[in-house]
Amino acid sequence: MSQPLFSGSARFRDGVSSGSGVRMRPRRVRLRVFNDALEFAGQRLDYEAVDEAVLISVRQFFVPSFVLRVESGGKTLSFGVNSNPFWRGELPFPVRRVRGKVRLPLVFKLLRLFFLGGLAWVGWRLLA
Repeated sequence: MSQPLFSGSARFRDGVSSGSGVRMRPRRVRLRVFNDALEFAGQRLDYEAVDEAVLISVRQFFVPSFVLRVESGGKTLSFGVNSNPFWRGELPFPVRRVRGKVRLPLVFKLLRLFFLGGLAWVGWRLLA
């Protein structure tokens, strides 16, 4: 077996791409990228079986990361990976690169607002 071009931890989610609304909980897997296939969670996906691959560049809390979304055989596989020079360079499979935004749930937005309000109050109290 050849050496992987990339090996690292990824948040993995799989599901049906038909828009059925089924959401799977993500889990941590070891993602390994070879010249001819992806290996993850004990599975191997040859690049010939990939219908489309999209690499989404996102920033979450000012930290750059990537989401590799692969469609194969009616299923969508998503891998969330940390920023690495490997993902910025030429990949061994055809991929479409796009920029994306992380959409936070309303609860997180409210918590962030509450936290910033608390910081402003503490700052006001210290300066007063």
